[in-house]
Amino acid sequence: MVLSGCYSAQKSYERGDYDKAIELAAKKLRKNPDDQKTIEILVNSWEISNRVDKDDLNNQLNSSNPDWEKVYAIYKKLDDRQRIVKQLPKLKPDSKKWNVDFQFEDYATAMNNSKQHAIEDLTKKGDDYLAKSDRFSARTAYDYYNKAYGYDNSNSSVKQKSDQAFLMSQTHVLIQAAPANMVTLPENFIRQALDKKWNQLESGWLKFHNSFQGSFVYHYYTDVLINSVVISPERVAETSYVDTKKIEDGWEYAKNSDGSVKTDSSGNKIKQPVYRDITCNVKKYTMTKETTVNGTVVIYGIDSDRKYANDAILSTYTFKYEYATAQGDSRALSNTSQNLVNKKSVDFPLNNDMILNSSTTFGNFIYDKVNQYKSSFQ
Repeated sequence: MVLSGCYSAQKSYERGDYDKAIELAAKKLRKNPDDQKTIEILVNSWEISNRVDKDDLNNQLNSSNPDWEKVYAIYKKLDDRQRIVKQLPKLKPDSKKWNVDFQFEDYATAMNNSKQHAIEDLTKKGDDYLAKSDRFSARTAYDYYNKAYGYDNSNSSVKQKSDQAFLMSQTHVLIQAAPANMVTLPENFIRQALDKKWNQLESGWLKFHNSFQGSFVYHYYTDVLINSVVISPERVAETSYVDTKKIEDGWEYAKNSDGSVKTDSSGNKIKQPVYRDITCNVKKYTMTKETTVNGTVVIYGIDSDRKYANDAILSTYTFKYEYATAQGDSRALSNTSQNLVNKKSVDFPLNNDMILNSSTTFGNFIYDKVNQYKSSFQ
């Protein structure tokens, strides 16, 4: 265990991961400040990493267009690194070649200045993209603003710009339906058909709307044309069957094979139940009526003549009701038959009710079709 700390720091040093070597060496030296090998790793890693970072820092600061995000990141690395070393106890190297008189600097002002420059640069880049006034550029602007806001989450100005970019970056899809010229629909059919949880299809920038709102610019349209509504004739199918059951019906004396009455050991006559079959005639009525709605789903964008979908959809709603009448001994009825007999005859639903009841199923087909082509919405 003692060797593993040094070994890990040594491996990190050999790989050129000097900050990891410093972190592991410091962990070991907090417990054993006299560990000479670990002191050597710490000193060498400190000198190399600081020299490399300060060279990178000078190159950035001396350029005509410094990358302030990178500048801030370097200052933060320098500051984090010396914070680790500051917390160490006094080290006691045996060799004078290991100068452990670490020179610490105050990077707070430089970090703050570079952070402010980074925020300004990122905000400027966001402004440039937002000015292009298209949703794709707005998404890039949103990323820049978000990075800027990450440096200072109290910056309300950047937050407002980020919110604005988010709104501008959204893709809005309008789903709407209408009947063909010769098709008549109940008043609430379309509203019920489009009453779906469209937000479950939303992701990232994508937003769905099932009614027109003038405050949005719609980038894609899903138009559903209801071509026809066909209602079948009212049908009543009649079937008959017989339920049979064996029941206990009184008693009689048990007889011996010679016809004499059986008795028990006390001489008492033995009684036994009498069974007989009973029947009941069942007449079952099955009422059916169907509505078939035929439509076409067309999906297209406002900035192209391309049709992403031009698909037919067909949905069927079936009304089915069963009841029965019985003649005979009702004790013979099965549970299924008894339930049917207990039901009363009803009237067939009106045509308008049939059409309205089919709206949910038809709407499910629309929802599935939009989900199928969701990847087309950019």
